[in-house]
Amino acid sequence: MPDPLRHVRVLAEEIGPRAATSPGEARAARYIAEAARVYTHQVWLEPFRTFTTPRLPWLLIFGTCLLGVMLLPFNWQASAVFVTVGAVGGLGQALHWIELGWLFPLRESQNVVAVVPSAAAIRRRLVLVTHVDSPIGGHPGEGAAGPALVLAAGELLARAPLRHTEVWTVFTGSREPGMAGLHYLLQQYGHMLADADFVVLDRIRGGAPLFSLTEGRFPAHISDGDLAGYLRELGLAGVDLTGHETQASLLLDEGFRTVALLTVGQGQVSPRALHDLVRLLGALGGCLDRDACTEAEADSAGM
Repeated sequence: MPDPLRHVRVLAEEIGPRAATSPGEARAARYIAEAARVYTHQVWLEPFRTFTTPRLPWLLIFGTCLLGVMLLPFNWQASAVFVTVGAVGGLGQALHWIELGWLFPLRESQNVVAVVPSAAAIRRRLVLVTHVDSPIGGHPGEGAAGPALVLAAGELLARAPLRHTEVWTVFTGSREPGMAGLHYLLQQYGHMLADADFVVLDRIRGGAPLFSLTEGRFPAHISDGDLAGYLRELGLAGVDLTGHETQASLLLDEGFRTVALLTVGQGQVSPRALHDLVRLLGALGGCLDRDACTEAEADSAGM
């Protein structure tokens, strides 16, 4: 069984904080790419430019509203304009209708993509998605479990490749400021992955693993029913995350078949839980491939 704990130690202790677009994030991406080459030769880094923090847009929104309030004694019409613009901008930013971060200076981030080929013709694709960067101001260990799990799952699935299911292991950069890496991934490969099954690993901390039934603010997104069914078959329970978001929210909003794996506890995830999750991801790949093989056999019999 591949050991995800060694990746957690490197990311959390040797590399440390991995803020979006920082040298730490870039170092972590290079480490992940080298680790992924253990299980596949199809590994590449994709750089992109993005804004650096979600705080600056909110400061702009707050400043616009504050200016409107200050203008009220002198010019109520101008005051109303500034307050309205600030309120609309805040609502649009909160609901992801607009992204004001692009008004500020951009820096370079990167995604890491590693593909485990199927043994025979591709009939399904499983995409395991996590993020490289750690939360702003958070502990360096926070966010390290996701990449560690996806690396270990990729290694496990590469040891005995699935027959008709290609596996993508995706490590996005700049998740914290607006899920910029995931946006870039979909721009590049959304057409190729239109029929893929996405599993997002986000908020992996202490506590028992669960999967998201719903998530997002408004409107709430419902996770893919088939993927939820596979996870129930494997003994996992679902949880309602309405009002909270993982990277699955963006994928569901774009119409991709998606579910998120997470934990609801605090603190660091235990070594046993990490190994259990690696086995779970391997078993999920087996469930998807079982159905892909059944479809292939049915098509062959009908010829």
